[in-house]
Amino acid sequence: MSRAGDNALRTGLTETVARLLPAWDGRLTPHVLRHFCASSLYERGMDLKAIQELLGHEWLSTTTRYIHVHDDHVERAGPAPTPAWPPDSNKNGRAMRWNLRMKAAENGIWKSTEMWRRLAEAGLEISAGKMSALWAGTPTTLRLDDLDVICAVLECTPTAVVAARRPSKPQAAEGTPSRTPRLGRNRTLPPA
Repeated sequence: MSRAGDNALRTGLTETVARLLPAWDGRLTPHVLRHFCASSLYERGMDLKAIQELLGHEWLSTTTRYIHVHDDHVERAGPAPTPAWPPDSNKNGRAMRWNLRMKAAENGIWKSTEMWRRLAEAGLEISAGKMSALWAGTPTTLRLDDLDVICAVLECTPTAVVAARRPSKPQAAEGTPSRTPRLGRNRTLPPA
């Protein structure tokens, strides 16, 4: 306990709001401020994982309930990015890389049935079809709560299971013609 006491922040906030923001009297609490700060930080570009750590949440899904965005949030974000799920028709064009099998192998889980059993023990019951898609690296959808359970079972962070895919082709400098090397038949990359 601090020298000022446990209720010092609440009392000071109540008195200040009553004096400066009478329309908010009785509605602005430290908890409401946590929601406002989390939403403001997210809207200004702070990483969701960083906000989770700042708020002291154990589960990422708890943090997502603290974040409130305006209805026009997507429109203000600019052009729509390439969706990660479902993957587009070009199999190499997926925006996300799914590392479930690698993380499972690092934890001694070599079969999908073993992973399925451990997920069920942790409270996540999923269909055989969805488990098959998760194991094959082609999940169609995944809830954040489910991702939290998967990460708890594998003792890892969400970024260890789902990672952004790096661009497959290096971008050529402006004004420089791009060259795609033809590999095969003992050919090597051209000199740079």
